[in-house]
Amino acid sequence: MGGRYSFAVICLAILGAGDAAATDLQPATLAAFEKYVATTEKRLENEVRQNKGAIWLDSRPGLRERVRAGEILVQPAKGNGETSVPSGLIHDWMGAMFIPGATLRDTFEIIHDYDDYKQLYKPGVVDSKLLSQEGNDYDFYLRLRRKDIMTVVMNTRYKSECLPIDGSRWFSRTYSTHVAEVEDPGGPGEAELPVGTGHGFLWRLNSFTRFEERDGGVYIELESVALTRNVPFLLGWIIQPVITRVARESMATALNSTRAAVLKETEAAAVRRAALREPQPEPQP
Repeated sequence: MGGRYSFAVICLAILGAGDAAATDLQPATLAAFEKYVATTEKRLENEVRQNKGAIWLDSRPGLRERVRAGEILVQPAKGNGETSVPSGLIHDWMGAMFIPGATLRDTFEIIHDYDDYKQLYKPGVVDSKLLSQEGNDYDFYLRLRRKDIMTVVMNTRYKSECLPIDGSRWFSRTYSTHVAEVEDPGGPGEAELPVGTGHGFLWRLNSFTRFEERDGGVYIELESVALTRNVPFLLGWIIQPVITRVARESMATALNSTRAAVLKETEAAAVRRAALREPQPEPQP
């Protein structure tokens, strides 16, 4: 969300989910995805207008306590996390965590450091770069890689905006603007395929994040919405459990990597602040 971040890793699970046959993105598939995202965004905007911060963590007793105790929560946004559309599949997952001792400033130092994503989220992110920034709006590039039965590499670009709800809560939304499969990555014949062509392992990837500084740390709620090819009917009973398991594990791993990086930044910031407060020694003659 800040614009960010783990969403890049969150749906890498999908990159190895289909078979090896090529398939192109169809207009009806994209239209269904855009309608789904519009409905999701309308719901989120209504919640933001109502000045709500965390939604999922306040939906049932005990959820905040679980994440404050260190648990990373991951679950489908609805149903089993997958919605079938014409010639495609929408993957909608949610995750939440708490970063003790962190501030929003510490968190955004990591979230918006897109150049470092290739270190923070490796091996799933093999290259990353901030392309431009204007205020709280970001344009960035990620090269994604997943190796299962076959290796798939994607060149992707995103636009992200981070909006304040109030002094302690922020909302971020990130949209893919370019998702293209790479043929023969790293080889002599490397070439980026036209957008919407290739194997269809990832066509779109959007994410929505809430940040809330509270209880001596920062809560993060993340919702990721991705579009891929559909699962071949005869293979669904085999592939569906794999998609569910790997999507859950990928989101949890990404959130855990983010938390570890923010904790490291928090510790470093505390050391810097302490150094500034220490009296400086008198200069020697």
